[in-house]
Amino acid sequence: MSRRAPAKRERSKRKQAKKFKQAIRNRTTNKESLAVLQNWFLPDDGIFAKLKFHGNTTWAAGSLVWLALYWSWSESRFVTDAFAEALECCQSVSASSPLSTYQGFMGAMVKWTSPFINQLCLLLQERMEEITHGQTDDQALQNALGSGSRISRPQADIGSCKTPLP
Repeated sequence: MSRRAPAKRERSKRKQAKKFKQAIRNRTTNKESLAVLQNWFLPDDGIFAKLKFHGNTTWAAGSLVWLALYWSWSESRFVTDAFAEALECCQSVSASSPLSTYQGFMGAMVKWTSPFINQLCLLLQERMEEITHGQTDDQALQNALGSGSRISRPQADIGSCKTPLP
């Protein structure tokens, strides 16, 4: 075996290691990806501007929406543990949490879920049009959501969302 072959292999290994280090440096974390998603999907509370909140409400509508999403995504066995996990996620991603108690969270969810869903359905329709470039056929939806091998088409039609409250 010539001396060149080991040297060539060594250069190749160094090159691969350099590429790997660059890939690690350029890789985004889940936290960064979630922050990008938040800024794209619900950058501010503008869609909730027409809703009338009680004078002593201390949380922002968008923050409550994200807390509810984190809560629903949790794999914790108990809802209170899922709430604690969701609070940690809110703190980690946005450095704040809208509510600090499960009871307060549930009270807000009971009162505001329906009005929020109405607004979020309209926003989701807008975002889906952005993703599918205005196409409305099943193929565009499948392209936006992926292969569909692990998801099924929802039973409810998004078009059935109510119009926003005045």
